[in-house]
Amino acid sequence: MSTATAERPVSVSASPSPETPAGNQAALDGDITAVPRALIMFGARVLSRLERALVAEENRSTAQGNAWAAVCADRDRAAARADLRARLRAHR
Repeated sequence: MSTATAERPVSVSASPSPETPAGNQAALDGDITAVPRALIMFGARVLSRLERALVAEENRSTAQGNAWAAVCADRDRAAARADLRARLRAHR
């Protein structure tokens, strides 16, 4: 009695299989944006690591720092608008 099992033929299909991660399904479907997105992600990771290596800890760009800069910019724009409104009222 043989313990070998019959091999099933391998078929190539674009349907998802349990071995295919969901993120790679787009590449199987012929998504023309998959390669540029992968290159952009790779470039972003390289730039992030380069920033970590070259820039001091306190000068690094962070999400919290970016959010605070946006809040400050909004406050500055609001102050400029209020100043302009006050000047326009004074000239009436």
